[in-house]
Amino acid sequence: MLCLKPCSKILINTVSKMISADLMNAGSRKCYLKPTRKYKIKLVRSESTPPVVKKQNGPKMPKIVWSIIWLIILIIFSFWIATFLAFFYIILFPITVCIPDISVVTDFLLKCIQFPKYCAENMMAGTALF
Repeated sequence: MLCLKPCSKILINTVSKMISADLMNAGSRKCYLKPTRKYKIKLVRSESTPPVVKKQNGPKMPKIVWSIIWLIILIIFSFWIATFLAFFYIILFPITVCIPDISVVTDFLLKCIQFPKYCAENMMAGTALF
């Protein structure tokens, strides 16, 4: 079994040399290609091609409901939480240079500030809360 890839001229030349070496008429002056043997060349999918993804045809109503719930959480809670905690993050972040132990607190504050992004991603995907 031979694998033919789009840019493999070496493989094509090798196959053509094998065929011409076996099929040449050595006794005559002119060399004609006469098929005396059958070569099977099988095209194989290369490893770089992505697999086919099947779409799921499930119900879409629950996704819409979860998206609306995530939108409500985004508007009511996450913007206000992120806005309030951004002030503390801005104040404490430069202090982490002097006191490295505060970086745990600033990392938590950064996660809280990124909560609107998390809500928006889940809203677009329609994922469930739990």
